[in-house]
Amino acid sequence: MSFSFQFTEATKEDAKARVAKEMGQVVDVQKCHAKDRDAVIAVAGAYIDMLADVEDKAIYVNVHGSVSYTWSAENAEGADPDTTFTSASVGVTAYHTHKA
Repeated sequence: MSFSFQFTEATKEDAKARVAKEMGQVVDVQKCHAKDRDAVIAVAGAYIDMLADVEDKAIYVNVHGSVSYTWSAENAEGADPDTTFTSASVGVTAYHTHKA
C-alpha cells in the first residue's frame, strides 16, 4: 500500500509536526503503515532539519512511501503485528519556498 502527501509550512518545527499529523492520517486509513510511521517521521524530520533557518522562507515538504506484505484474507490490511513485509520505501523532498 502506498501514500503520498505534500504541504508548505512556515517553520521547520511546523513542518515536522505536520509530517507526524499526516502520517497519523495515513495510518487511520491504511493500518499497515503503523509499522513504518515512526521511520517515515524520522527520515522526513532529518531532511527538514538539514535545511538552513531562513527567516523569510517557508518549508515545502513532499513525502511518499509504500510497503508490501504477504496478503491473506484474515489480514487484508496488513495490520496484524506479525505481518511479513516484503518491501518498504520512502522518499522525502524538503526545500525552501516563498512565504505566502
